[in-house]
Parts: sequence; structure tokens; C-alpha cells
Amino acid sequence: MKTIHNIICIVIILVIVFCARQPFFQEKGQNISGEISNWWQSFEPEVEDSFQKVKVFFQTKILARIMGEAEKRKEIVEGELQEKAEQMQEDIKESLWERTKNYFSEKLQEMFK
Repeated sequence: MKTIHNIICIVIILVIVFCARQPFFQEKGQNISGEISNWWQSFEPEVEDSFQKVKVFFQTKILARIMGEAEKRKEIVEGELQEKAEQMQEDIKESLWERTKNYFSEKLQEMFK
């Protein structure tokens, strides 16, 4: 059922796009876009007021919680990254030492053969 609904929506969008490209519908589309623009401008003050309310709510309630949690996790992540970096440095040192030791031992063995 959902698939059929999605297909119908896609077909409607394609028909609108196709018709918008036809010369006959261009004049009608310009008239409609002007009417929609005027209609939207009549609602703009109400929408702007609602948007400001949502913005203030988001900044005071949601953003404060998110930033607090982000600060907590930042410290945890930085600590884990520091530990990981130190571990990688130790692994590189050990690997380099093993390779160097193996290289010289092979050269010494070749010399005494």
C-alpha cells in the first residue's frame, strides 16, 4: 500500500514538472506563483512570530541540554583518543624495535654463515 502511494506521488510530481515546461502552462504558472507569493506575504508576520517562538524554545530548552551532554561526552572522547594515541605510539615503537632487531640479527647470521 505504501509503495503504491509513493508511486502515485512520484507520478504526480513528474506530471507537474512536465506541465511546467510546456509553453501553454508557463503563463498560468507565473500567475499562480504571483498569487501564492501574495498569499504567503499575508501570513508572513504570523509565521515570523511563530518561528521566533520556536527558535527561543529551541535555544533555551533543547540546545542547553544538547550542549551540556556534548561537553560531558567531549571529555570522555578526548580521554579515549589520548589513550588510543598513546597505545598506537607504543605499538609503533615496539614494532619498529622488533623490525630493527630482526634486521640486524639476519645480517649477523648472514655474516657468520
